[in-house]
Amino acid sequence: MVKNYLKIALRNFWKTKLTSLINIGSLAIGIACCIIIILFVKNEWTFDQFHSKADRIYRVYNTTDAPGGGMQDFTYTPFNVTRLMDEDYDDLAAYSTFSSFPQQVEYQDQNFAETINMVSEGFFKMFDFPVLTGSVKSALESPEDIVITKAVAEKYFATTGAVGEQLKMTLGEEDKIFTVVAVLDELPSNSSLSFEFLISDENAKFVFPDPVINTWHMIMGANYVMLKEGVNQKEFEAKLVSLVDKVLGKEREDPYSIHLQPMLDIHLNSDFPPAYAAVSDPKYTYILSGIAALILILGCVNFMILSVGKSSARAKEIGVRKAIGASRSQLSKQLISEGVLLAVFSLGVALILARVALPMFNELANNNLKMELGLDNILMFVALAALVGLVASIYPAFIISAFQPTKVLKGGAASAGSKHYFKMALVTGQFVLSIFLVSTTVLMQKQLNFLQTKNLGFDIDQVISVPINVPSARGLRDQISKGLDKAQILKTQLASNSNILDLGVSSQNFGQGGWIQLGWTEPETENLRQFRMNAVDPGYIPSLKMELVAGRNFEVDNEADKRRSIIVNEAFVKEFGLDNPIGAKIPNPNAIDHEIIGVVKDFHFASLHNKIEPLILTQNIEIGFSSANNINMEADPSPKVLVRIAPNTFDTTLEQIKADWVKVYGDEPFDFNFIDEGMARQYEAEQNLGKIVSSATFLALLIGSMGLFALATLTMNERIKEISVRKVLGAPMNNIIMLLSKSYVLIIVIALIISVPMTIYFAESWMSEFEYRIGIGVDSFLLAGGATLFIAIVTISYQCLKVARANPAQTLSSE
Repeated sequence: MVKNYLKIALRNFWKTKLTSLINIGSLAIGIACCIIIILFVKNEWTFDQFHSKADRIYRVYNTTDAPGGGMQDFTYTPFNVTRLMDEDYDDLAAYSTFSSFPQQVEYQDQNFAETINMVSEGFFKMFDFPVLTGSVKSALESPEDIVITKAVAEKYFATTGAVGEQLKMTLGEEDKIFTVVAVLDELPSNSSLSFEFLISDENAKFVFPDPVINTWHMIMGANYVMLKEGVNQKEFEAKLVSLVDKVLGKEREDPYSIHLQPMLDIHLNSDFPPAYAAVSDPKYTYILSGIAALILILGCVNFMILSVGKSSARAKEIGVRKAIGASRSQLSKQLISEGVLLAVFSLGVALILARVALPMFNELANNNLKMELGLDNILMFVALAALVGLVASIYPAFIISAFQPTKVLKGGAASAGSKHYFKMALVTGQFVLSIFLVSTTVLMQKQLNFLQTKNLGFDIDQVISVPINVPSARGLRDQISKGLDKAQILKTQLASNSNILDLGVSSQNFGQGGWIQLGWTEPETENLRQFRMNAVDPGYIPSLKMELVAGRNFEVDNEADKRRSIIVNEAFVKEFGLDNPIGAKIPNPNAIDHEIIGVVKDFHFASLHNKIEPLILTQNIEIGFSSANNINMEADPSPKVLVRIAPNTFDTTLEQIKADWVKVYGDEPFDFNFIDEGMARQYEAEQNLGKIVSSATFLALLIGSMGLFALATLTMNERIKEISVRKVLGAPMNNIIMLLSKSYVLIIVIALIISVPMTIYFAESWMSEFEYRIGIGVDSFLLAGGATLFIAIVTISYQCLKVARANPAQTLSSE
């Protein structure tokens, strides 16, 4: 029986080659999209599960007052919090800090600018990162141990057998020699922690001052703990109240508390700040899954439409089979098996398409997915294809197997008119999805264009940022103050270059994380007051062409400005209610002597996801630090020299800058980046999602067009005699073409009406993440409807013309 089903199916595929190829193509595209999204979702949902003890590992976070009321979570936590937990409680199996700092690494008289991570001895007791060479059992027990990744070993030593090799770093004022004790294999793509160099946190005393290590008001890194087996998370969290009381006192001003976030919850929980962990908004997982499902549904709809559409061609076959004794269930099984077999053929094509498209998807999703055809994946993909074939063929099998042999063998209608309405409903559904995707793509692109073209309050055209290396700094204050002094040396050297239009210095850069956040709690109201800070020089504001709305800029040789002057933005003035800001102060009595000398027009130093926060610009960072008892740092505070280069001179000017760098700093590693590229990276996830939706729109339109072409072919063939009669009776060709195409125009209008609320709901949900966004206008829907109508008319025009031009004498000769 199965062999017979297979033979009939293959014969039918060959007989209807066009529709079979269209079905296989549309299903293959849909299945390929699903395969890629399955790999993506599987990777997302299995983040950190490769750690054998992941169910007992937690990230420490603290909760305190938020500005304007409510509570705020911080995943950067005090450096010593887990050590104190281990000292006070017997519930931890292991613990580790995880912090980073920029550092020059020296090997064989060459210097490289790197990011170093410091962790505790218990790091490898918790985490199971794959080891390539060496051993991590006792790694980092010595302060001179260093663990590196495969990529670092190949970069420095041209081999992965780098155990025993040595690297030199200057930490604070100390020259330290580190010995490689282990080389880790490529880190899993589904790891929320990413690093290249690991050293012991015993070295923290060389990098950070004692107050940074021991205070709970300046947070520099993340912390992880692993609870002993049988220890309940909530019960342990309840114990931590006594630790907070011990360190901060029971009579503290703010409701500071410590909590634990499960390791397996980190990646797909965007309610928490990311800290060092890779965090993904689960909404994008659902969106991508939905897009893949839509494309697959379109492929299935194509199958249904064409199967029902060509049912009249199989009517006599079904009638004969029924007449000689075939039951309806047997016919249904035959038709369903044809659908499943076609889906299996589609799976073979889909696997090829998925392998070809995966690198492009990885680039858009910033991922490293691999097409691994293990047994579990193969079974999953085959099951998917079988399910698709089953779902797509059930309804056509139900319709076709119901044909009455007495009618079809006499040349009567194969089925009732309901079949026609069902086809139209399916076609309408296709157009609804197509218009939804087109209008969504248009709106997303308009929002992204808005983000890229909005006036940000400064000019970064032709501006590069040159980071200054400060290897001997100990702590945030030292890093900024030494960096500012060091940056002035390079700035002085570059000042004589005629191709350099402006120069400025800044400790913070655009698009590279949040600027230094400072805050204090008002004793009277217990409200948390926060602002951001950037350490700059007098050239900063003019170099970025910012506008001062009141007061003046810093003066180059004014020592009072260096010691006690600050410039604030308009948001600061509004937040703190300063009616006459010039000459006023930060409203915190603990701040050292200072005054506001200028107000800069608000500019977007963070992404447009967020509203502009209060900000101070200063040459003396102690003004800001003295105003705060909470300090949060997300980005590297090493000062940068901002250089505006004259148009059409970039290559030559950059070579001159490099030469001046060597004159000033010798063989220290030189680097630079374009500020506008850093700004664009803030919207990388949205841009990539926009590209994915655009690709999905193209595929949806392609599948819809393929199905529409095949359906038009079947429909026109059914109506060719009707059209011939109309021509004999004198109907002009333009009337015939309008007659054939008007139903599709009506369908598109109906689809447009249905798709509008769907699009509005999705667009508003997506754009709600942006503090600054466009409005949803009717033009996007008109464009989507017009584009879809144009594609539909082009798709069916060939068949319309073919039928309209047919010779009535030939088509009616059989009557």
